Amino acid sequence: MTASAPLSFDALDLSPTEVAQRFRWARRQGHPSYVWPDVPMAGWSAAARAIESVTAAALASGVAVSPPLRLGLSAPGDAVEPARALGVAAFTSGMGPWLGRWIEDGTLLADPDTAAVLELHLRHARVRAGRVLELLGSLGPTLRGLDPCPLILKGVHTGWMYFPEPSCRPAADVDLLVAPELRRATEQALESRGYTLTQRQRRPIRSVWRPPGAPNALPSLSLSHGQGPLTVDLHASLERSFLGIRAVALAWPRAPDTVAIPGLPDPFRGLAAPHLVLSLALHASEDLHNMQLLRVVEIVLVARSMGDGDWDRVIHLADGSDALRFAWPALALADQLAPGAVRSDVLRAATARVPERIRRVVTGLTPGTALRLDGLSIEERLMGASTRGELLRRIGHMLLPSRAGNSPRELGRIYLERVYRLFRGRVRLRSGRADGGRSES
Repeated sequence: MTASAPLSFDALDLSPTEVAQRFRWARRQGHPSYVWPDVPMAGWSAAARAIESVTAAALASGVAVSPPLRLGLSAPGDAVEPARALGVAAFTSGMGPWLGRWIEDGTLLADPDTAAVLELHLRHARVRAGRVLELLGSLGPTLRGLDPCPLILKGVHTGWMYFPEPSCRPAADVDLLVAPELRRATEQALESRGYTLTQRQRRPIRSVWRPPGAPNALPSLSLSHGQGPLTVDLHASLERSFLGIRAVALAWPRAPDTVAIPGLPDPFRGLAAPHLVLSLALHASEDLHNMQLLRVVEIVLVARSMGDGDWDRVIHLADGSDALRFAWPALALADQLAPGAVRSDVLRAATARVPERIRRVVTGLTPGTALRLDGLSIEERLMGASTRGELLRRIGHMLLPSRAGNSPRELGRIYLERVYRLFRGRVRLRSGRADGGRSES
């Protein structure tokens, strides 16, 4: 079944006032990241599991899926429109555009209302991909004189190289890796083109730049909007900071560690698969409670492209940095979604380095339920620490989170959110529910 008529491009748009009201409502409910009052969490969770199921089946089937897969949802106890719940879950999982592509090519069937929503996800993602390509085209001449030229990281790289089309992997921003000695020159190049600095981070070194004339407000909370904010993020290292426990950095890529990306303009290149899969897994694992299903799929696609020599290189890159320990959650979930995607000895080596607390928490998750928008248990917040020193550093980070920066106002906002969570009973001591810790709102 397909939609009888497409939705208007702005069908899921919200005004700035409505967006602000949604976030205020979410904070008062004790789950500041869950902003859909019309979709009970049980409905969203059921939709997330349905999307995970069809995604796993599509990955297992390869190119041809016959007969077509079916995406549907039986409404849980509270009345909820299946199309609405599936649309929200498609957005939070990051899979909306690719589900729309599967609807378009006949791989996936859905009821007309759901198909219309997913088609709109794909349409917006295609507009957004066009904007990314236009942005890179305008930056190319500006950055071409830098040696080495900044490398493309994360979603823009994988979208153009590993997905059926770039829109199937919508990117919130354009991430560039710049040599530390060229960071200031790169920033000056952006400033010369009218880019505005919106954020600076000391460690890992990172700065965020908004292109001239780019929007700053979220136009929707239901899809990756084609005309939504789009920034350029400059990174001066491949370092990930694991919530105060420790930082893990990969070796700086040499020329053989980079590849051309089909469809992207010169002089931009990306990381070769060994660097790429490990950096993606570290990034996803660092942000485990925000891990979208799309990030797991992304790791699967890169992993499946790799040969034995690539996996040997992964082991070499991780040697001495403990990167496999910290990348394990994402690698384990990728192998759960697509068994055999990660070479077995690499997965075993990573598992052997992981504290029991992490294994217990991640074993209770699935690729579609790792995203927990109602908050984390105390166990989950402390799970990465394996020594007393790491535990103390993690507690210190919880008391003074890095995302507060040096802003007393931001720190106050974070603590107010915690008060709401306590008041609403969102704080748990232990994890362990198979749905990733979701509860009704």
